[in-house]
Amino acid sequence: MLQIDFMQELGMELENVGELLEPDQGAGEGEHAVGEAPEVVRKLYTVATAMEEAKVRMALDARYTRDEVERQSLYDRVAEVDSKEAIIRALFWLILNQLYPETWRKPLGLRRGWIVVWLDPPTNMLGRIFGLPL
Repeated sequence: MLQIDFMQELGMELENVGELLEPDQGAGEGEHAVGEAPEVVRKLYTVATAMEEAKVRMALDARYTRDEVERQSLYDRVAEVDSKEAIIRALFWLILNQLYPETWRKPLGLRRGWIVVWLDPPTNMLGRIFGLPL
């Protein structure tokens, strides 16, 4: 079997991205637009989102299969996809922080229309604990 390393695999996935999966949430209160996500970030987001969907489907399949060998194989695949997805998401946040250096110490968001936003810090204890601007 041909072994392809993760970076080669990611490069091929990015080249083969068809329709982009755009964020569906618009910018909200306490969010400040800093610019637009470049094409590479859009592709990384699309690949990561597709991986997240595949991971959820595999976990559901694993949960409901009666075949123990298949269950373990699916859970192993979920763990692999989860690790790869985390790396891809870290890459797109890194690229956005480098593109907009004023955001390094601020929480970022990606919104509908590929708008990059930074978020106001939480204003109460629950928000600080859970990272929510409440």
